Amino acid sequence: MIVEIMMAPLVPAPESGVRIGAVVTATTLTAALAAIGLGPTAIALFGVAVIAIAVESVSRATDVVVVALVLRTLFLAYVTVRVVWRVIGHRVVTHDTVAAVACGYVLIGLVWGGFFALLETFRPGSFTIPAAWMTAQGGRVRALTYFSFVILSTVGLGDIVPTGPQGGGLCAAEAVVGQLYLAIMIARMVGILASQRSA
Repeated sequence: MIVEIMMAPLVPAPESGVRIGAVVTATTLTAALAAIGLGPTAIALFGVAVIAIAVESVSRATDVVVVALVLRTLFLAYVTVRVVWRVIGHRVVTHDTVAAVACGYVLIGLVWGGFFALLETFRPGSFTIPAAWMTAQGGRVRALTYFSFVILSTVGLGDIVPTGPQGGGLCAAEAVVGQLYLAIMIARMVGILASQRSA
């Protein structure tokens, strides 16, 4: 997931950049599928998302890009719920538990980045995005994924801003979810570790 986030400024010219982006995204989705298991819902969501991403790498038609974004966001949202649910069910803190908590946090950022990009797609002008972001490969989606992590981590750089109540509402919701997630998960892991040691 970190490679996918960092990839935007590193990809080459548009044509090969789209294909490299598709490979990295498909790899991220494959790792996510492996993490949650091969249940029928996971396989179906994964399959349609990967097919849409493959089609998007060949055809940059607006409808294809939107469908790929919707399916990718839907699959990542499903993975996020499954990962967080599994962590909540753990009664022992292991390295895998800590890794799952970290993955859940990054997944929240990726999912909200998809929400922001979808809002900007259906309501253009919902965010003020600097022109430099729009010239990069996958500009709008990459810019709003970056913005999602700025909101999630409460850094608040101010280079991208919502211009209306819909974008502002999504930003506020992500900030609250992110902080609650960290507080609850850290408290839970500390509590479990304390009980493990006393046992």
